[in-house]
Amino acid sequence: MDVETKKATYETSNMAVEMGDFVRYTSARRVLATIFDKTNGASTGYSQRLNGSANEKCGIAQSISVMPGDVIDMEVYAKYVDTNSANWTPALNALMGQIASGSSSVVFDGANYSTSTATFPYHGYLTTSPAAGAPKAYLNWLIFDRETNFITGGYRPITTDSREHGQDVAHERLFNQITITEPGYVYIYLSNEETSPVEVYFDEFKVTQTKSPVIQTQDYYPFGLTFNSYSRENSIPNMFKFNGKEEQTELSLAWLDYGARMYMPEIGRWGIADPKAELLEMSSPYVYSLNSPINFIDPDGELPIYINGRVTSDSQRGDASYWDAEILNTVRNSGIPNPGGQEFFVDGDRWAYSWKANDGMPISAKGNWTDSGNLPSGRHAAGYYEGRRDFKKILSMLERDPESGKIIEKIQIYSHSRGASFATGYVESLLELIKENADQFEDPSSVIDFVFHMGPHQSQSLHAFSDNEYADHHNGDALSGNKMEGVKGTFSSKQKGSGVPVIGPHSTSSFVKDVNAFLKSFQSSGKDSKKLIKNFVNTMKREYNIDVTVE
Repeated sequence: MDVETKKATYETSNMAVEMGDFVRYTSARRVLATIFDKTNGASTGYSQRLNGSANEKCGIAQSISVMPGDVIDMEVYAKYVDTNSANWTPALNALMGQIASGSSSVVFDGANYSTSTATFPYHGYLTTSPAAGAPKAYLNWLIFDRETNFITGGYRPITTDSREHGQDVAHERLFNQITITEPGYVYIYLSNEETSPVEVYFDEFKVTQTKSPVIQTQDYYPFGLTFNSYSRENSIPNMFKFNGKEEQTELSLAWLDYGARMYMPEIGRWGIADPKAELLEMSSPYVYSLNSPINFIDPDGELPIYINGRVTSDSQRGDASYWDAEILNTVRNSGIPNPGGQEFFVDGDRWAYSWKANDGMPISAKGNWTDSGNLPSGRHAAGYYEGRRDFKKILSMLERDPESGKIIEKIQIYSHSRGASFATGYVESLLELIKENADQFEDPSSVIDFVFHMGPHQSQSLHAFSDNEYADHHNGDALSGNKMEGVKGTFSSKQKGSGVPVIGPHSTSSFVKDVNAFLKSFQSSGKDSKKLIKNFVNTMKREYNIDVTVE
């Protein structure tokens, strides 16, 4: 922890250092007297006098630069002379006579003493109130932002505990602590605001700054342009800024390096076309976050993996043609980027004879309505084996950090119908392999962002293997259910779809609204499952007037 302490003792031997630490030192009147000195105990020493006269209203001060989280401790020791001279001891009476006459052996004025009050920069910022019966003398502080706009301030008044009539009363400690909430400056000073002179003496003025770990802050407009950017003096600048991307300072362009391309936050555009430009039919290929950074984020990206259910022709196996085009476009245009513009399609309409016998276990070329093809366990086994076979290919498709070489892109998985049981096995094997190859990933604990099962067939026999899976069932869909175990939530809603009454609510086209609402909810939830579920229910109702229940 970085702690910096500055103290003013007013002693001649310390002046060279203290004049560098405190401002207005040359405007001070120092008095050499044991009774007012705190530093030297019974020996003679110096203190600063402020009596409220023309040149003695404002004492020395310290101005310090601060950052959020900094803690400032301030203190000063003070006492004042009884205003009734009849109470003075002979010794004090003699001393006060020397001070009043300006004795050269007792009173020492700084070079700028005659302009002390006139040169004080911050008159009128505080409205003070003295302690009962005590003079209007204070330890004060003012807090400003980086544009020197006044934010707030405060003071600590002297009390009658420090009244001196020659008995050498103990100095009173005036102190305070403040914690800084935004970058700026703190100005700490001493004052005596009496209109009729009252002798007040200050000594051992100390300010301690305990610096927070924050050395740099940036605030951003939605598209990433900075404002209110501050850094601690003499610190090494952090060049990793908006979205954690490194700012390139060559030629003063201030572009952000996203790896495959540069981003220009001042205009909200990429320097080159989006690699998946052909998928963004409604947007310019250069836009950032679909021109809506409030609603959509643009992290390093996610690879969508689609696992189909029962196909009606072999051409649909592991192919985009199985899926309703609106679902694919909804994912593509969700605002969740996909750096390489890639999608991975898996044929989930398959089954295996055995479970975890070996990675080479044959998988049927086609699903079956009977025997093992109709058992969720058979499709789960097939998914497990296929996940192990696909792993290297999936890794080759994921984006890596250009510096560390580790994978930073996430995975999102969509399954439909009978593909749900295949997907559970697929996810199980991916999680095992991610763990075995953890050194390949920047964060191996969160590679699969979510699994979204649409109309899971034979749901009562299915169990999720990741901790972020969701199931979506349409009431009236005789081919799916809402009984899948281990998921964060099962959504149920009444949607008809098109075509045959039983088949309509099970078709991929009937899930377009669900997928759209889910992706919006995922992005706005910060990966908090409770918020995601709540947002999904609200979005379905608000945008489509569809009531959703959650199991």
